[in-house]
Amino acid sequence: MQPQTDPRNPTGIRFREASLTGIQIAPEFHVAILEWFKKGKGFLVFLGSVGTGKTYFCSALINYNIKTPRFDTVRYWDEKSLLGRVRSSMDQGGDYIETLNYLCDYELLILDDVGATGINEWRKEMLLSVLDQRYRIQRPAVFTSNLTPNDFLSLYGDRIHSRLFATENTLIEAWTGDLRQKGL
Repeated sequence: MQPQTDPRNPTGIRFREASLTGIQIAPEFHVAILEWFKKGKGFLVFLGSVGTGKTYFCSALINYNIKTPRFDTVRYWDEKSLLGRVRSSMDQGGDYIETLNYLCDYELLILDDVGATGINEWRKEMLLSVLDQRYRIQRPAVFTSNLTPNDFLSLYGDRIHSRLFATENTLIEAWTGDLRQKGL
C-alpha cells in the first residue's frame, strides 16, 4: 500500500500533488518566489485572504524543494501546532525558547497561518522569538497569513512588522477571494 502523502511534506494528502505553477497569483509573484528560492535567504511573506492558496503554496514549495533540492532540511508548521508544542513543553517544565529553537532548527522553516489562532502577548513573544532566531542566524523562512502589513503593524507592533516586511524580504500578496468557494 502506498503512503497517502510524502513524509517530507506534512501539509496533508489534499496537497500532495501541489505545484508552484498551480498557485493562482500574478506572474511576477511566480518569478519572485523562484528568485527567492534560488537566493535561499531572507523571508518570503505570503499574505492573502482566506482560501487564496497559502497552505497549497507551502506544500508546493516543499514539493519543489524535493524535486529541485535547495534546502537540506525543511520544516512546515502551522502556527497552532507549533504553539501547541511549545505550550506542551512549558507545561512539562521545559524552557520555551530552547523548545522553540529546537522546533525551528531547520535550514528552511515554513510557518503557515500566522495570526489565525488569535493574538495575545505570549503569541507575539513567540513570533518575535522565531523571527529573531531566523534573522540572527540568517536562515530563510516562509510566513503565511490572512493579515495585511497594516494589520501586522497594529496587532503585533513595529518590531515584528519591521522584521517581516524588511526590504530584503520577498512579499507576495494575493487578495483574490476564497478560491474554495469558487470551486478552484
